[in-house]
Amino acid sequence: MKRLITPILIASAALLLTGCVKDEITTEDAEESIPVTPTVNDGASDGTGSWTYPSSGDPSSDDDISTTTFTRMVTVTYANAGATVSGYATSSTLSVSVSGNSVTINSTGDENIIYKLTGSAADGCFKLYSAKKMALVLSDLSLSSASGAAINIQSEKRCYVVVEGTNTLADGSSAAYSASGDEDMKAVFFSEGQLVFSGSGDLTVTANNKQAKSCIASDDYVRFLNAPSVTVSAGSSAGHGIRGNDYVQLSGGYKGVSVGGTTFCNGIWATSGISGGTAVSLSTYSGGQGGPGGGGPGGGGGGRW
Repeated sequence: MKRLITPILIASAALLLTGCVKDEITTEDAEESIPVTPTVNDGASDGTGSWTYPSSGDPSSDDDISTTTFTRMVTVTYANAGATVSGYATSSTLSVSVSGNSVTINSTGDENIIYKLTGSAADGCFKLYSAKKMALVLSDLSLSSASGAAINIQSEKRCYVVVEGTNTLADGSSAAYSASGDEDMKAVFFSEGQLVFSGSGDLTVTANNKQAKSCIASDDYVRFLNAPSVTVSAGSSAGHGIRGNDYVQLSGGYKGVSVGGTTFCNGIWATSGISGGTAVSLSTYSGGQGGPGGGGPGGGGGGRW
C-alpha cells in the first residue's frame, strides 16, 4: 500500500515469453532508438539545476519524460563500504536515511527530482516516498536484496524509469518481503504508481523468492517506451514476470520474460489488459493465473501472456 512517512526517495524488437509449460510471443514494432541524455542547465554540485529529456516516443502523453522538467538530481552510489547519497543537502523537503547499502528517501516538497542509482551492492535496497512524480535513472547498477524488493517506490505518482548502461536487480531465495504498516511490495522492482520505462540500456530483473513476488510490478500500470532492453526471470516459487494492476503497455524496446512457477507464473499479467505489438505466435499453457477474461495483445477485459 502507499503512504508517506513523516519528513526526516524497437528498430525491430522481439518479445519472448516462457510460461509454466510454454508461452511464447514475438512482437515486432518499428521504433526509433532515441538518445536519452538530458539537457542540463546550470547543474550545481548541490543537486539543483534544470534537466529535460528528449521524447521517449509519445510526446503527446504525460508518460513521455520530455513533458517534465526536473529541478534536482539526487545520486545514490552503492559500494562494498556502503551507499553514499549526494545532491540533497540544500533541500528542506528531502530526508535521507542510509544504513549500509539500504537507502530510504522521503521527498515531501514540490520538486520533480531525478534519482540516479549507480554502483553495486550484494545486499542493499532503495526505498522512496515522494509527493511528486519523479525520474529514476538506473545507470550501471547492480543491486540485490536478501530480504525483499531491491527497488520499492511507495508513491502513487508516476515514475519515469530511464535505463542507462547495464543494470541488474534481484532478490534472495529466502526473501521474506516483510513490509511495514499498511505498505506492501509485490516485486523485486515495485511501485505504487505508474512505471514508465525508457532509455537505451539493459535491465535484467531476477525474482528468486518463494513468496510469489514478481520481477516488476505496479499497483497502477506498467508501460515500456523507446527503447530499453528489459529481461525478467521469475523462479519456480516466485510470481509473474511483469505485473500491472491496471494494464501493461508494450510500446517499445525488447522484453524477454521467463517464468518457472506452476501457479503464479504468467509472463505478463494485468487486470485490464495487455496492449502493444503484433502477436506472431502464441502457445497457451494450462498453469498460472490470469486477469479476468484472459485477454491478450490489444487488451480488453484483462490479460495474461
